[in-house]
Amino acid sequence: MNKIELLIATFFAIILIGCTSTPSMDNFTYTYSMENVNNFKIEFQLNSDSTFKITQFNFFFDNFENTKKPISTEGTLNSEEFSKLKKLLQQSNIENMKDSYGFDDKIASESDIMYMIELKQNEKSKFVSINANDVITFSKKFTELISYTNTIISSKTQESIVF
Repeated sequence: MNKIELLIATFFAIILIGCTSTPSMDNFTYTYSMENVNNFKIEFQLNSDSTFKITQFNFFFDNFENTKKPISTEGTLNSEEFSKLKKLLQQSNIENMKDSYGFDDKIASESDIMYMIELKQNEKSKFVSINANDVITFSKKFTELISYTNTIISSKTQESIVF
């Protein structure tokens, strides 16, 4: 192999590695919300320093009582939880997903459950909206990300309940 062929092969190897590597997750904010219009909304925000905030809204009872009483829980994920969530964020390929799923050819009803995901990385934001009442197939890693996010929300909100 002469020098030019070696240089070209090296150049293509660098491009291939750059295209297949997972994005850096040094500075990010991941926001996930699940909402049923007029009934409830749960929002989870995770920052790159492993701090989180969960806010729960009960629109049904708040509207009935003509008040707003969101419940917030804040804290820091332990290293195992944060590491797993960060890895799933990297592998889920959110930045290459479409902006919306399940809204084609129909208007969302009040009984539909909506998921909204936002991933901010280094001044860039990617939003993904999903109408969960449609049959939609996502990648295994994205499905694991949503499942694990719900597990974190459940465990952290259970920890904050005081009787």
